[in-house]
Amino acid sequence: MRKAEKQILIKHTLVNQILTPCGISSIEYSLNPYIGCAHGCAYCYARYLLLRRGYGPEDWGKVVYIKSNAVSRLKDEIRWRRRGKVYLSSATDPYQPVEKEYRITRRLLEILVKYDWPVEILTKSTLILRDLDLIRTISDIRVGVSISVTEDFRRVFEPFASSYDERLRILERLVNVLGGKRVHVFFAPFLPVLSEYSLDTIIDDISNVGIQRLFLDKLNIKAQNWITINKALERIGISKKDFWKKAKDTAYWNKTVKDLIKKAIARRLEVNILF
Repeated sequence: MRKAEKQILIKHTLVNQILTPCGISSIEYSLNPYIGCAHGCAYCYARYLLLRRGYGPEDWGKVVYIKSNAVSRLKDEIRWRRRGKVYLSSATDPYQPVEKEYRITRRLLEILVKYDWPVEILTKSTLILRDLDLIRTISDIRVGVSISVTEDFRRVFEPFASSYDERLRILERLVNVLGGKRVHVFFAPFLPVLSEYSLDTIIDDISNVGIQRLFLDKLNIKAQNWITINKALERIGISKKDFWKKAKDTAYWNKTVKDLIKKAIARRLEVNILF
């Protein structure tokens, strides 16, 4: 093992399977090149993968496992598995900082391109633009960019991810290359209070860069992510009581959906609710 930049502990692991069943509608497989994510988002519930390995909830963002045999596993599995849509990724960001050095995601994409499998990518990193040469050749491709809040809150809740303005530039570039129908915004997780403050700005900005479709999902409280969420709220000065009251209130989420749909329709955006 060794330490990479930003004091991320890099470890290596081998996996028996790289294409795993995906619970997302219309997507057959999840493809996660890494375990853990150096973006260190305060709300991420995928930290359960590190909890299983003996780490604590606050170690999220500090440890990343490289799936060293991911490429060889995909070369094997793609030959005998039934063809289906592949999701990059469901439990990590395929373009997190370690990808710049290890290039696992790019090598996996090269295989998917060779066999012309349908692909859906989700990221919050500008590094995806490095692979546009591959992405643009995939006949069935969808790309989503995650956005939850604007920059002031992003710095605290998503400390090592690309900035809000950078994500808008990613979207603009992707729309120019792939067209508006193949690019979307994943407005998730919607964070009570914080995303409310950001809602109008986000809707206006993504519409202005050519986005036609967004997906909305609420905060998933899991794997002790409340610990790092509370610390982030304290740093910003947001009432934890108000935040958690709304997070657990069905009426609040119903109103949130109605308000977002109303604003989105005004900007001719299609909305898909995931909860």
